Amino acid sequence: MDTELANEIAQNCLTTAHVENQLSNLQGQNLIATTKEKTAADCEKIKALAEATALQTRSDAENSRRIEAAKAEAEAQRCRTIIQAQAEADAILCKAKAEAEALRLKAAAEAERASLLSQTPLGQQEALFQIYADMVKSSNEGVDKVVYMDPSVNKDSTFALGSLNGLNRDLHAMSKLGIVAENMDNRTDDSALDMP
Repeated sequence: MDTELANEIAQNCLTTAHVENQLSNLQGQNLIATTKEKTAADCEKIKALAEATALQTRSDAENSRRIEAAKAEAEAQRCRTIIQAQAEADAILCKAKAEAEALRLKAAAEAERASLLSQTPLGQQEALFQIYADMVKSSNEGVDKVVYMDPSVNKDSTFALGSLNGLNRDLHAMSKLGIVAENMDNRTDDSALDMP
């Protein structure tokens, strides 16, 4: 019985050693598997973190590019507005200068024409006739209805139609006014010379 017991104890020791060995192996395998899983999880975490960092970097770069593009577009728009406003101001100034020059030239031409006309009796009469024509035109502006008055009946009325006789009389009266004015100027000049 001792041999049997010894065999049984030995067998139990072998079984225990085998079980402990398997348990140790299983614990080692479990530790290896857990470490592998942890390493894989850490790798996935690092990979996700790298992807998130790359995505953030791309997003920041895209936002910076859009901001710079918007700034460039705003600056270009501001420059276009300034250039357009400057061009409009230059055009207005150029137009104003041209109009001023045209008025100056027209005034100079009118002054020269008036000077030349005033040197001849015919020119003086033409100038008086133009004044009379302008007066008739301006007096008839806005007239909607006309009342006919026989000129032979009412020659001296202010409402009578103008005639060549009336024009001749008025021109003669106006030319006398010019002569009287010249005589008055000459007398004034003579009296100024007489004063001590």
